[in-house]
Amino acid sequence: SVGVYNRGELFTGSAGSAGRLGHSTIHMNGKKCTCGSRGCWEMYASVKSLYDMLGTAPQKLPFDEIVTHMRSGDPQITSAVHELGHYHGIGLANVINAYNPKVICIGGLLATLGPTLLNSIWNSLKETMPERFLHNLEIYCSDLGEMGVAYGAVSIVISQLTPAIIRYALPD
Repeated sequence: SVGVYNRGELFTGSAGSAGRLGHSTIHMNGKKCTCGSRGCWEMYASVKSLYDMLGTAPQKLPFDEIVTHMRSGDPQITSAVHELGHYHGIGLANVINAYNPKVICIGGLLATLGPTLLNSIWNSLKETMPERFLHNLEIYCSDLGEMGVAYGAVSIVISQLTPAIIRYALPD
């Protein structure tokens, strides 16, 4: 899933559905996606796609074991993470072209892939974009792991509730 934040707020567009960049096409005539389209970023650069590349499932190989094997240099897992990073780089090139962000944060379980994933993303971006577009860009992996999504959701609820609670709690 990909989201765009601007000035501390989630960008959702006029109908509330903007930022669904995981469903932008990065591979013409690619794999069929759950959204009905083909070649969506999500099909090539997600936790599910990593498991597909490895030919296994979370029940057989928990994600923390993938990270452990990658850190110990397992060639199959390292290669799959590099491929994942390559596709992330293609998708992020579209984000960079569309939004010119200062910071890109990789979150969730993928963030635990750390430098191996980041290096592949940077290599892909350097192959597809002029250096001047990457010059002041920061890309990092969140330390929140799989809880990052939950923290983000809670912060949105709190930011919406706080003004309402204050408004209704104070007498006129």
